[in-house]
Amino acid sequence: MRLVVDLVRDWGTSLSISIYQQAIVHLLGGQMTVERMLPMTRSGQYLAKQRYHLIDDHTAFELTGFAKPEHQFADQLQRLLNLSPLRRLHWINIGPHHITFQTVQHA
Repeated sequence: MRLVVDLVRDWGTSLSISIYQQAIVHLLGGQMTVERMLPMTRSGQYLAKQRYHLIDDHTAFELTGFAKPEHQFADQLQRLLNLSPLRRLHWINIGPHHITFQTVQHA
């Protein structure tokens, strides 16, 4: 997401993740546009609703601030995504000195 790269170029990587989150949500159209509660299902059985931050109808993003990207977290995101109606989730990690982007696809 070019938007995230531009924010980090302007602000650096040392701010609280919630500040980046608020800025991204605002720039994508605001909370009413971006934040959605989506149904979670397993084998057609409704489980619950989960809050996602959407880029479009089929794509969400997740922002973290790990010092080093946690590969186990990608596995957790994959399990969560597989229960959702989404097709993909962009995981953006803003570490102390770097940004990583990983896209998790619905299996």
